[in-house]
Amino acid sequence: MSFWEKLSKMDNRIIYTALLVIMIWALIWPMGLPIQIGTSAKAAYETFDSFESGDILYVSFDYDSAGATDIQSSIEACMRLVLKNGGRVVSGALWPIGAQQANYAFKKMQEEYPHLVEGVDFLNLGYKPGGQMYIEKAMDSLIEACANVDNEGRNLSQFPIMKDLVTLKDAKVVICGNHGSPGASEWVPMYATAYAIPNNKPFVVAASAVNATINAPFIQSGQITVYLNGIRAGAEMELLTEKKGTAVSGMDAQSLSHILVFVLMILGNVSYFMQKRESRKQ
Repeated sequence: MSFWEKLSKMDNRIIYTALLVIMIWALIWPMGLPIQIGTSAKAAYETFDSFESGDILYVSFDYDSAGATDIQSSIEACMRLVLKNGGRVVSGALWPIGAQQANYAFKKMQEEYPHLVEGVDFLNLGYKPGGQMYIEKAMDSLIEACANVDNEGRNLSQFPIMKDLVTLKDAKVVICGNHGSPGASEWVPMYATAYAIPNNKPFVVAASAVNATINAPFIQSGQITVYLNGIRAGAEMELLTEKKGTAVSGMDAQSLSHILVFVLMILGNVSYFMQKRESRKQ
């Protein structure tokens, strides 16, 4: 059996092992492959860097752990910019697991900014069912929409931050982390179209890559003013905020795996033509 024939019949386990090794290597020891910053990430940076002391960001964690790989880094980078400038962050979730993702994000923010006080600088309202109905009610009274309880079942009236966030209209910006429905498709008609766009307020969406085609009409119509797409956007935001994390290393792993697949495709084609050439000689 010739070398080219052996190459064409390479055991799949070798390929998968090589892919696994490359991805683990990139995740543990990021190479810092160059990433060009796109216009969407720049727009997001400018939006959240404009926050001043006391301004409030409302974050809707409308995704689970499956979507976190694509979305969490973008959300955390936006929160980081707001908190760095003295702004405040309140979160809700239209997905049950979203409240847990919010806890992860706030825990990281507290590690970076130890002076943050829960209920004063940030608050996790937790999972709130109802989708569009919750958003519609929160436009009039956030406390009533939340049944006056946060993620831990505590009375919302006791928290100073809620005195400045009576309705969603009081938030300077709303950002939706979107991995499906309920998510951006509910926020667009009830918040963006009904209030944000007519009042020249941005509506930001950080979404998993698979939702790009679903959200495309909202982006083209201007109902979504800033759109952060997938792990690539997360990596760009990490670079802009000078806080490299899982998205940057994830892009390294993704890029190296693509290179491996590309090399294997070339070798496969070369092997095919070389075997064909050898058969003609015989």
